[in-house]
Amino acid sequence: MRISLLIRREPFNQILIDTLIHYIGSQQPEKFQISFSPLISIFSFRVFNYAWTGNHYLNCYINTGSKAKLLDVLVKEYSHSQSKIKKPLQWLFVHLAVTHLGRIFLSQNILLIKPTLEILKDTVILGGNHRLRLLEPNKKKTLIVLKSGFRNLWIKNEIDARTSFKISFAPKILNIDDENTWFSEEYCLGIPVNRLSNNEGEKLSWSALEQLYQEFIIPFQKEVELGTWLISSKERILDQFSAGFVNNPPAKLSENLTQLLDDLSAWLSDTSFETIKVSNSHGDFQYANILKLADAEIKVIDWESTDTRWTGYDCLTLMLKARTKKGIVDFDTFTSIVSSNINLHSFLDLLPTDIIQIKHQYFLYCIEELGYQVLNTCEPAFYEPGKGLLEFIISMKVQLNSLKKY
Repeated sequence: MRISLLIRREPFNQILIDTLIHYIGSQQPEKFQISFSPLISIFSFRVFNYAWTGNHYLNCYINTGSKAKLLDVLVKEYSHSQSKIKKPLQWLFVHLAVTHLGRIFLSQNILLIKPTLEILKDTVILGGNHRLRLLEPNKKKTLIVLKSGFRNLWIKNEIDARTSFKISFAPKILNIDDENTWFSEEYCLGIPVNRLSNNEGEKLSWSALEQLYQEFIIPFQKEVELGTWLISSKERILDQFSAGFVNNPPAKLSENLTQLLDDLSAWLSDTSFETIKVSNSHGDFQYANILKLADAEIKVIDWESTDTRWTGYDCLTLMLKARTKKGIVDFDTFTSIVSSNINLHSFLDLLPTDIIQIKHQYFLYCIEELGYQVLNTCEPAFYEPGKGLLEFIISMKVQLNSLKKY
């Protein structure tokens, strides 16, 4: 998520300062100060050497003295667009924004870090949904640091998954903080496949999907009783919901969530299926989290939502392009995608063309997607924890009610 969106959702500027203070303070004893300064201050000689320009649309903070080579990762990601109209304008903006003058005149604010710290030498700071990324291309590593005020699960989930299982297509972990507030991994310079042409992006994403299931999901899948899974899923979602608020959650939101979970459980209980398959799950398996490297190698990033889920969830999240849509996908679209992707049937043995089974899987997907939305919208650090969740719940109720015709 870009900084231009983060600042609407949370007090990002203060979170950025607090996160950097905590991380830098844990790594070196030298005293330092971090603060924001008016844009005009960058023209002061006393400020220039300590200034980090913030470009909210390129999602980064860059030291004014950084060499252009350090910014290859920004050029790689943001110069590409699937839109033929946007592509030349986007290319021009990105290439201007990473120049020394562009960093000044196209920035939105100035972060001052005094004195110049060796630990931040040749570093690019990127914003993120729950973590910051500190890119160090010259050292060939990336630091992933938990944002101040955010729950530890956003780091711990990823560390647990990537250290417990051999995942060849994820960046190699280099070091882990004892308190699980940061870890470092190998630096990967790549292009998210959602910025490639549709054909190339889909081909690479399918390859990544195969690797995900072959290495991370299928070897560890198991059958569980549907009733047991429904009870544990409901408890997990409600616990995550409650943990997302400093005070009690809004009564209306809580009532609607509980009612929807009860309805989904009742509908699934009425089917003839007694067991389902569950396994490891990436949780946010989307095109933007799949990188194409220079040698055409694929790396999958952002494992922070990893958990145990129904085995069809990651596959459907990708194929339905769930992260680019508002609300839950409608059943007709779900059926069309499931029925038309024959490769999924043979590879996953999860997505048959029988309408009763598809309806059953739609309910399973709804529960898992509801859990994802609860986890990601209910965060104590947000201005309004749970914002957008009620609208999502209502959209799901509308779609579920429409199933009465089937």
